[in-house]
Amino acid sequence: MDQAPESARQLSFGALVREYILPYNTLFAISGVLAFILGLISPALVIGFGALLLSVNGLMILANIRKDRLVGWASREQGYDRIDKRLIRLVWPSRESTLRNSGLFWVFFVTGVAVTVYGTTGAFEKGWAAARASRDISAMAASGAQDGAPRVLVLPFSTEAVTSDKKVALLGGGIHDDIIAGLSRFSSVRVLGRNTSAALAASSSDHAAVRDKFAVKYLVSGRFLLLDDQFRLDLELAETGTGTTVWSDRLTGPVSDVINVGEEVVRMIVGQVAAQIMHTELRASRVSRSSTLSAYELTLQGRHLWRKPTRENLPQAQSLLRKAMEIDAAYAPAYAYLAFTHLTSYNNSWADGFSRPETLKEMLKLAAKAIELEPQNATGHAAQAIAYTYLGRHDEALIAAREALRLNGSESDNLARVGQVLSFSGEHESAIKVLQNASELDPLGPAQLLNFLSRAYFFVGNHDAAISHARRCIERANIEPCRETLAAASAFAGKSEEAAVAWAEIVKKQGDMEPVDLVARLKSAFKKPQDLERLATGLRQARQAARMRAEQ
Repeated sequence: MDQAPESARQLSFGALVREYILPYNTLFAISGVLAFILGLISPALVIGFGALLLSVNGLMILANIRKDRLVGWASREQGYDRIDKRLIRLVWPSRESTLRNSGLFWVFFVTGVAVTVYGTTGAFEKGWAAARASRDISAMAASGAQDGAPRVLVLPFSTEAVTSDKKVALLGGGIHDDIIAGLSRFSSVRVLGRNTSAALAASSSDHAAVRDKFAVKYLVSGRFLLLDDQFRLDLELAETGTGTTVWSDRLTGPVSDVINVGEEVVRMIVGQVAAQIMHTELRASRVSRSSTLSAYELTLQGRHLWRKPTRENLPQAQSLLRKAMEIDAAYAPAYAYLAFTHLTSYNNSWADGFSRPETLKEMLKLAAKAIELEPQNATGHAAQAIAYTYLGRHDEALIAAREALRLNGSESDNLARVGQVLSFSGEHESAIKVLQNASELDPLGPAQLLNFLSRAYFFVGNHDAAISHARRCIERANIEPCRETLAAASAFAGKSEEAAVAWAEIVKKQGDMEPVDLVARLKSAFKKPQDLERLATGLRQARQAARMRAEQ
């Protein structure tokens, strides 16, 4: 006659663990390994799996305590013991005992629990770190936009050469960009971007107009001369309010020393404009310089071509940057800019790397190398952030973007890239703040900046602002992403005529594609699928408007 089952209250703790809990944790241990693997893929997966696993184990233990048996596949007699024996025979065929009675079971059990806890907490920690990064980025952007630091405009240098006009223009432009990037690293000054600088060069003599339009307090100008193997740089720092010269200096030396001129000038200007900067901050601001002039020149040439991407320019830019890396394998900027050329390749249908995942993986590899060579390289961290974004690794993207902003939170190009990462991550309000800050620093900046702003406004439902920025983007560069946003935003705003015209222009360039196929390359870049679907829906409505317009 069968004995009546013991009640839970009659069991000792040891018996409870031995008879009811441990038999169900062989699979729990194995499931723990699976939970850990899922945690590496997605926090949501491991959290859901872990909750299900613990719930099932808990119910089975309670059911067994209550009835001292389970039916079907879940019973100890028919299910778990059989699985235990099969597992033990795989690793120790001569042993007949079950796993729970052997030391091997405890290895499985302890390992399973450990990796489950590690995987789950690691998944949570990654999410928490990304949330902190997003908050930090918003705070840094807000403080940058509201501070009272004096604004500085660095005008392009006039150039003159005895031997090579092309070379003097290249080196002079490189020094100019180095000074802007260098000054942008200091929180005590705010530097207008290189695009605005270039556009204002012609009106630089009217200090009052520059001051009134862009709230610029200081104006840096200069003249760069190249005489055979020697250079000379005449510099002047003027206060726009009075037009008086605050400081002037002349730098001379062999052409090979040009590599270090930008950093030296930055220190001179900061010393005059922001004397409160501590010596330690100045020392921390040092960036890597190539050991050879040729690598520096090749990087400048490659960067210049990349900033004007065409079917012909992009391969040339990549070739020049690779040559710079061959000459100086430790020059981080060459790797960082080469990484960005791969993003350009991925986003343009005329490029070899269009929509290829391998292109993004190579971008990530190059960005990581740039950071390894120079941890303070903000461009490298920005490239890494965007590569992570396009690969769908949004938590890591936000952490990398925060580091880029921490290293250089006042350079408009860097702010634009961080804003792009935020928008793809679904943080559209924060993205708008960062991108507006970038636009204030470089009002005449690149069209991509306007495109990022247009997209962010579109996703928060501010269609009028999205349309306005998309129009300006098209006027400035006529790039296709701006036209896509214009078509979608116009459709949502009920401006069917403008949506139809924009879609017709898209068809001329890319053919009459399905809207979802048109934006397919961005599928992994959008953290929130509803954002991508919203863009595709707007494009579908624009296509419908274009077809109705054609039938009239």
